[in-house]
Amino acid sequence: WFIYTMSPKEHKVHSLDYRSKEQSIARNLSRLVLPLGVIVTLALVVLQMPLGVIIVTAGVFMLPAGYFAVADNKKVDRRDGEITSFVRSLGGVSQAINATTSEALGRIEFNSFGTLKPLIETFFTRIGAGIRPNLCWRRFVGESGSELINRTIMIFGDGINIGGEPQRV
Repeated sequence: WFIYTMSPKEHKVHSLDYRSKEQSIARNLSRLVLPLGVIVTLALVVLQMPLGVIIVTAGVFMLPAGYFAVADNKKVDRRDGEITSFVRSLGGVSQAINATTSEALGRIEFNSFGTLKPLIETFFTRIGAGIRPNLCWRRFVGESGSELINRTIMIFGDGINIGGEPQRV
């Protein structure tokens, strides 16, 4: 208990306004299904049902939100593993063609990033539509759902904004 309470907490998912699809679904389901589950479980307690029935019923009401939370956790793990190669590639291409990261993004093969591919394609579409890069990056980070990606992209962006070489950053 002492080690648990005193050790620093490392958050896996971010707390930004934009969230991944799975995080949004799990959050909305929990807001709807969990209160209903509490009411049903309390009704079973009042009716003096066996403890096993009460526990199974409570578990059934937690299942939908838990399913999407576990699915999101797996995707966040995979995205966290791929973000370093994406940032490294983006910095390298940007440095090689002496262009902004937005321009360099068009020269990268998205298929090599697996789980990040849909997020990168959406990001590229937004950049191509003329939306400010800052907003596009924030949305990319938000939709990833990962705190590690949040920190990585913020460090990458800040390093480039203060004049660092993209490949070195």
